[in-house]
Amino acid sequence: MKTFFGICVAMGILKLPEIHLYWQRKCSLFQIADWNQHMNRDSFIAILRYLKFCDEEVESQPQQVAPDQPPAHPDKLYKGRHFLDQLLPRQFVANKPKRFGIKQQIYTGKDVEQRTPEVGLGTRVVLDLTQGYENQGYIVVTDNFYTSPTLAQKLLQKGINSLGTVKGNTR
Repeated sequence: MKTFFGICVAMGILKLPEIHLYWQRKCSLFQIADWNQHMNRDSFIAILRYLKFCDEEVESQPQQVAPDQPPAHPDKLYKGRHFLDQLLPRQFVANKPKRFGIKQQIYTGKDVEQRTPEVGLGTRVVLDLTQGYENQGYIVVTDNFYTSPTLAQKLLQKGINSLGTVKGNTR
C-alpha cells in the first residue's frame, strides 16, 4: 500500500494526461523511474478503482431536514435504484463530448390545472421549475429542447432572463 501511495504522490508531481502513460517504456522523457519495478499498471488501476475513503460517523448518520421529521436518505430513489439502473433507456448523441446518457421523464399524474395547449412540454417544465424565483434577477440557461420564443417571452414576463439556442421550427 505504501508503494501505491508513493506512486500517487509521484503522479501528482509529474503530470501526464493519462494513467497508462506513466508505465509506457517508449518515451524515456517521462520515465524518471521504472514504474513497473515498483508496481504493475493493472494492479495500480485495480487498487485505484476499488479504494474508497469515508468517514463512517458521517455516513452512518442520515441528515435530518427538521428535528420532528425522520432522517432523509441522500438518494431519494434508493429502494428502486437497482431496477432503475437496469431499465432506464440509454441515449446516444454522436456530436457531444459525452456521447452516452440517460433520458428519463417521470410521470406524476394528470394535472388538469397546468395543461395549456399553447405551451409545449419543454416550456411547461421550465415554467414549473422557475416558480418562486420571479423578479429576483435570475438567468435560466436551457438546452435547445427547452428553448423557444414562447418560453423566453413568458420568462421575461415573470422577470427572469433566459439564455439558450433557439431553433426556427419550435413554437
